[in-house]
Amino acid sequence: MPLPTSQRHAYKEITLPQIRCFCDSVRLGSFKAAAKSLGLSHPTVLSQVHSLEHHLGAKLLETHARGCRPTAEGRLLAVMVAPLVAGFNSLEHTFQEVRGKEVQRLIVATTPRIIVDDLPNCVVAFSKAWPNVQVTFEEMRMEEIPEAVETGKADLGLTTTSSPTPGNAWIAFEPAYELEVVLVTPKDHPLARRRKVSARDLSEYPLVNASPGILDPAVSIALKMLNAFQAEPRRVEAANAAAVLRYVELGFGVGLTLRVPSHLADPKFHERSLSRELGRVKVHLVWRKGSLMMPHARAFADLVKVFLNRKSSKPKQA
Repeated sequence: MPLPTSQRHAYKEITLPQIRCFCDSVRLGSFKAAAKSLGLSHPTVLSQVHSLEHHLGAKLLETHARGCRPTAEGRLLAVMVAPLVAGFNSLEHTFQEVRGKEVQRLIVATTPRIIVDDLPNCVVAFSKAWPNVQVTFEEMRMEEIPEAVETGKADLGLTTTSSPTPGNAWIAFEPAYELEVVLVTPKDHPLARRRKVSARDLSEYPLVNASPGILDPAVSIALKMLNAFQAEPRRVEAANAAAVLRYVELGFGVGLTLRVPSHLADPKFHERSLSRELGRVKVHLVWRKGSLMMPHARAFADLVKVFLNRKSSKPKQA
């Protein structure tokens, strides 16, 4: 409900501290957390948000047992100001790079598997086109990547996460490329000798992959429904892609990995694509809405899409 005009006359203009306090309160879901993030006191954050509410004549945040949440008007304002805040946050960095007094860097947040398996050719081509840009990788789990981009820890992200958390207006997702779900076995494994292999056949042999968070949530659910994790003995469970391949090589079972369709199969293993049954996993680029994407960041994003969508030989279909 709009506040009376008489209560608003003392608040002459909207200030950046008011917007920052409001945005962090929405993003973190708590006035206390916003205060900690901004290095301010709890009362100061409350005061700034209340001043903004008085100026706009609308209730923007409402409290609940665990913190605060935006009202309908608050959600509308969050969407409107997100690009402004992101642009302001990137202003100093952008200015210094354009001015030429700071070494240009591109910080990319993604997983170790994507860094090792998907990106090397992209980085080689990018380095030739942009020799003055230093590429820095922040290795992390998939679910951590959007937050790293949102908070400015990274300029870009690559993740299979395809949407922001509810109410988050600060980050955007753009489809980049797709990955095959590939079954990897030793060359002399019984599954390697079969003409046809189904995802259901995985229940007959120990699967090296750890079940929590395997590959992609949708793939994990499908595998559980097919009882793929039931075969015994499961003497090794690994979440890291390199570890999965290593323990398959050592004979501890079969494994699943993700692979760009154009990449050649590893000669040490027998590989089959299970994407007909399990689907492909989509990788998305992540960036902050409203921030000025530097030319070299946009160039890297476009190069990833071009290189990793090329068609070439694929693993044998099951």
